[in-house]
Amino acid sequence: CSSDLISFAAGISGQAFSFDGTQSPYVALPPGAFPPQPGSAAFTFETWFQTAGGNGGVILGQQAVAPYATAQGGWSPAIYVGTDGNLYVEMFYSGSISQLVSQTRVNDNGWHHVAVAYDGTSEIAYLDGVQIGQLKSLTQVPNGSPLSYQLGTGYTQGWPATTGGWYTF
Repeated sequence: CSSDLISFAAGISGQAFSFDGTQSPYVALPPGAFPPQPGSAAFTFETWFQTAGGNGGVILGQQAVAPYATAQGGWSPAIYVGTDGNLYVEMFYSGSISQLVSQTRVNDNGWHHVAVAYDGTSEIAYLDGVQIGQLKSLTQVPNGSPLSYQLGTGYTQGWPATTGGWYTF
């Protein structure tokens, strides 16, 4: 974890992590934080986020290597704010990009809430309490094992509306 590069700021309720987007801060999640593939246990991921100055970046990243290592194997920026300002969600990569994308920009300096609910077969994404889409009958192409998950950065080569490298929030 790059905790020395992460600060705290006022959040919706108490303190929030503050990523400046210019260095390489992230918060590593423990191995096994998410089911490795569709068909596993149900879960929900949710968080509040706020961008500054029209910026974006990866909120939740997944890849086969530790953050900022040479990207080898697979990677999936599971939840990110794209360079176009929209929110992109795809928790499970199926071999081709099939994202849920917001129709409104979220890089507006305002606080937004994202929730992704997975019931064992379908994934539904919500932005500020409104459903933005659903992916059904999910299959996943394994990105590697073990997978590294983190908040605040992710590798994005080949993904729409990204920088094509490590895209820091």
